[in-house]
Amino acid sequence: MDDQPSERISHRRSPGNFAGILAEAGYLSHASHPEQNILVSEGRRSTMNRTKKGLLAMAAAAALAAGLAPGTAVAHDGSGHGGSGNSDDWRDNDDQRRLVRILRHVTDDYRWLENAEKDGYKRITECIEKPGVGAMGFHYAKEDLIDDKTQARKPEVLVYMPNKYGRYKLVAVEFISTAAEKPSIAGVEFETGPFPDSWARHAWVWRDNPDGMFAAYNPDLSCPKK
Repeated sequence: MDDQPSERISHRRSPGNFAGILAEAGYLSHASHPEQNILVSEGRRSTMNRTKKGLLAMAAAAALAAGLAPGTAVAHDGSGHGGSGNSDDWRDNDDQRRLVRILRHVTDDYRWLENAEKDGYKRITECIEKPGVGAMGFHYAKEDLIDDKTQARKPEVLVYMPNKYGRYKLVAVEFISTAAEKPSIAGVEFETGPFPDSWARHAWVWRDNPDGMFAAYNPDLSCPKK
């Protein structure tokens, strides 16, 4: 039986350097596997007519409306929960178990931050935390992956937290999509993303999360004190 991935991928042109746009707006710091039978759904092709200037204005307005300083928890509008309060629910779903195995396989080398940086991942946020909910961590993105496609083997963002010795350890990945309609992967729907017209979904493949494998925030984590 052929175990190649079954993916439905649209080919819309990438709308631009969103990490750079958000950095200018003050949001961000400048700074072959057999188990692939994952169905990936995404929105239909869309055309982005906004200019970079327009996106900058939208990002800045959103930050002001939320009353947030740059670098605080502006990454998502979601509740922080991935649709399940049980961190082990994913173990009962074949597609989700397979997705977690694939993600652990393709990010194994990235558990060491220097390997991710050598492969083109760059820090795009300081540590993100939501009072009373938990933390996400420091986000490192590979910008050329950010488009309307969602692929299990190519997470757009890696999420790190420092351990007690100050060494950054990989705790999660994050999928980001610019699809026109809300995408999903392994049956898990995305939530509102970190910039206008985007969608996102975390997967805590290297750190247990009491709120669930696919929750946005982890209540067991908090950002380091400055």
